[in-house]
Order: sequence, then structure tokens, then C-alpha cells
Amino acid sequence: MPTLTSVAEVIVTGAISTAEGRSTTVEQIYHYCFNVPFGPTLPTLINVADAVTSGPAAVMIGLLQEDYTWQGTRARWLDDVTVPYVDGSVTLGSGTITTARLPSDVTVRLELETQTRGKSFKGGKSYRPIAESQVTGDELSSSGYTAWLAMKAALESGIVVTGQNASHCVVSRILSQLRTNPTTIIGAAVYQAALNKTLGTMKGRHRRSVR
Repeated sequence: MPTLTSVAEVIVTGAISTAEGRSTTVEQIYHYCFNVPFGPTLPTLINVADAVTSGPAAVMIGLLQEDYTWQGTRARWLDDVTVPYVDGSVTLGSGTITTARLPSDVTVRLELETQTRGKSFKGGKSYRPIAESQVTGDELSSSGYTAWLAMKAALESGIVVTGQNASHCVVSRILSQLRTNPTTIIGAAVYQAALNKTLGTMKGRHRRSVR
């Protein structure tokens, strides 16, 4: 099984506002493997978080409906369980598409593929809220699909942090041991992201009826 080292876990947190003044928290979790041994030569976690904010998170903001508001990005090293999350310093705003949106549990889904066989080495990302202007029926429209290809490219790319390259990777929560030191991180680098044209839904995220 492929073992990874120097892996940063980065969580991008946002919220979807509703007409009733409530909000739903949304998180995307990314893993990046640096091409250096774990140790003092790695970039700071603040810089790692900022690179993800300026990279895939900024692309996401440009594709989501305006009811989404970015709240923060934080990062930690999976190699050492004693290292806490560190907040980034770069800030973003709200989704940029101002037309009406679909229900908050409807998503655009991208599947992450690696060159290692097995379901433990596959992943995915779901994004919401989705603007109605990007959709025809139950699928992304032609223009919507083209727009979301930017997210596909962002997921396929790594990040560069203060001159150091990091590959986007899939980490297996089942095969890895991440609770105590020394950790064992099992995963593989992402080489391709597949954009689903058909819209998905988030199980357990359907809003309760309002009366």
C-alpha cells in the first residue's frame, strides 16, 4: 500500500444562508502531500492554508451562488497528531452568482481518481449551493458544465507554497492510522478529476419543512 508523508489536511469552511435567516455549515476537506520529508523544511501551515484559499477555494467562490459565504480555511499536519489546526490569513467573500439557487442539498459532484486500484484510493468533492442559471433539468447546462471545468482543473492541480510543490492526494481514512503518533498515512496522488454532469444530493442535508 502506498504510504504518504508530509501531508497537510486543509479544511475550507463556509455557510449557506436561507430566506429565514438561518445558515448551514459547509466544509470541503483537501489533502496535499509535499515532496519533502516531514520536518522543519516544510512551509508554515498558515502559508499552506492561504495557498488553498487562493487556489481551489477562490475558484469555488467564483462558481457558487451568492447565498454561500466563505468563513475560513485552516490546516494541520497529518504526520503529527499533536500539531493543531492553524487558521490562514487570506480572506474570501461570498459566492459570485446572483441568480436564484437550487435547494441547498443539491450539489455539483467531482470524482477524484488516483493511479492506485481500490475504493480506498478514490475520493470526491461536492459543492453547493448551485445557481439555477447553471442547470438544465437535472444536469449542468452546457455553459454550467464548461464553467465547472475550472473546478476540475483546480482539483487536478497541486499547490505551490513558498516555492515547494505539493500534490493533491486522496487519504484513506480506513487504511490509515491517524489517531496516535507515529501516524501511518495511506493514500495516493490525484491524477484526474471527473466532473459529473448529473447533479447530486447530500444525504442528510435536506432541509426540514418550514411552516
